[in-house]
Amino acid sequence: MPQVNISWSRNAGDSNYLYGMPGGTIGPNSGSRTANVGWNQVFNLSANGSGPGNVAMRRLNSQTLGLDDRQGAGADNDFNDMIIYVNGGQFINDSQFRGPTPVYGCTNSGAINYNPNADLDDGSCVVVNPILNLDASPNPIIKGQSTTL
Repeated sequence: MPQVNISWSRNAGDSNYLYGMPGGTIGPNSGSRTANVGWNQVFNLSANGSGPGNVAMRRLNSQTLGLDDRQGAGADNDFNDMIIYVNGGQFINDSQFRGPTPVYGCTNSGAINYNPNADLDDGSCVVVNPILNLDASPNPIIKGQSTTL
């Protein structure tokens, strides 16, 4: 299973929590976590805060999600009350996260076409049988006499 590093920073506002992330709920304070996820597995996200009102989420880019506490008249709609960063996956939209896309290739390090960047083996590995060379001493071998190979 691939691993995704999730880190978050709470900058202001009420206590925000994000549900549905790999490994469970995150928040309200700053922190980080590594979680195992499936290839291309999609997680449905939801968020809330501890005060009255709703928490809104907005994808800032493919690996950053912003939360705004939207608490009453003081709501600033800046989506920086809590920022969630992921490394190894991506936010599809404001409410979904997807695990990493696999890289297919030969994962056998003994193969001539080994791909160190591959995550999943595609069955294309080519392993060449070794060639064995022997030397005899003395050479030539004489029937009935000892020799060392």
